[in-house]
Amino acid sequence: MCTAVFKKTACIIVLSILGHLVYAQSGFPKYEYGIMGGTFIYQGDLSPSPIGTYQHLKPAIQLFASKVLDESFALRANISRGRIEGNDAWYASPAWRRERNFSFNTSITELSANLVWNFYSYQPEGTVKRLSTYVFGGAGFSLLHVQRDWSHLNIAAFGAESSLIKGLGADTMHTPPSIIPVLPLGAGVRYRISSDLSIAAEFTYRFTFTDYLDGFSKSADPNKNDFYYGYTVGLVYTPEKNFLRCPKIVQ
Repeated sequence: MCTAVFKKTACIIVLSILGHLVYAQSGFPKYEYGIMGGTFIYQGDLSPSPIGTYQHLKPAIQLFASKVLDESFALRANISRGRIEGNDAWYASPAWRRERNFSFNTSITELSANLVWNFYSYQPEGTVKRLSTYVFGGAGFSLLHVQRDWSHLNIAAFGAESSLIKGLGADTMHTPPSIIPVLPLGAGVRYRISSDLSIAAEFTYRFTFTDYLDGFSKSADPNKNDFYYGYTVGLVYTPEKNFLRCPKIVQ
């Protein structure tokens, strides 16, 4: 009896002292986890338009874990895996593309940390609002495996002294990067379908600092870097928060 009363009293004291520090956001979940699928979009020297390449898209997968800070902010660790590719032979216009006939494919494994700004997604009792939006940004790095091919180039169509041929000589002497820094920036929307599950859709743009995502630079457009972005949709799991429970007094 005395032991139980002591435990009960001690628990109440601890909660009173640390209540504001530890439980200022006690109604909010501590963590969230997500799995999403989608695709990466390549934007570079071999893409047909400024918005990138939408032909022959490959699947991408994304996993993340978030630490909820308050009703507005969360820290999120993210890993994504996908592939981008391009081929001049896909496009009949302009005609010089099929004469150049460059192609590539690059696998990407991206790891990043992001600060997520939820637009007050959590209600006072800790549940997620039915419909909410958010934006996020952060930093990370991408592991690359670039495979490029210029074997179908028609040299006669450009001339041996052309800037393309000279640039290709410089590119062949340059080893494509195997790791690059990235700055992801994106936005998302989520819809709660149960007490702990939500459907989410996201758009993420990656700022890079290389012109060799596709393996080519000097032989294409060395004045612009390559980029990639992605669309994903999936599930977010929000487990119920485990509160400290004080022991019951046994009579």
